[in-house]
Amino acid sequence: MRLSKNIRLIFCLYLFTCFSSCDYVKYTKAVKEDTRKRIITSKEFMQRISFNVSVLEKDTTEESSNYFKYSLRLHINNISEKPNISTQFPPYYTFEKDTTLILLVTKEIYNNVKVESKLIKQGSSLNIIIDDKEFRYLNKEKDKWLP
Repeated sequence: MRLSKNIRLIFCLYLFTCFSSCDYVKYTKAVKEDTRKRIITSKEFMQRISFNVSVLEKDTTEESSNYFKYSLRLHINNISEKPNISTQFPPYYTFEKDTTLILLVTKEIYNNVKVESKLIKQGSSLNIIIDDKEFRYLNKEKDKWLP
């Protein structure tokens, strides 16, 4: 009798775990897909716009992974499309007021830029021009940000 109750209890716990994990898997897949869609739309915005900026400050974060380690604080001299709050996508890019853009960049871009350097990004381009040198800024893959 006691063995039968234990087997039922174990079976019920097993079923509960299976159903719970199915909901968890569905939830994580939904979050992953939502993040993927957000990356795509934000990247399309950043690819579409053109801007002319100057570097105010370089920033590196030691605690972060190499992917999110390098960013630039930029003064916006000219931008093709005025951003609004819905176009923010930290840590990839953030607009502060109408004059400052904080941009996540690759180590290569970070190492080649100096404070007061001029950066130009042309519309519909994946590249950034730094003081007349061109660098890949956005990944060619649709749902990946940096190259």
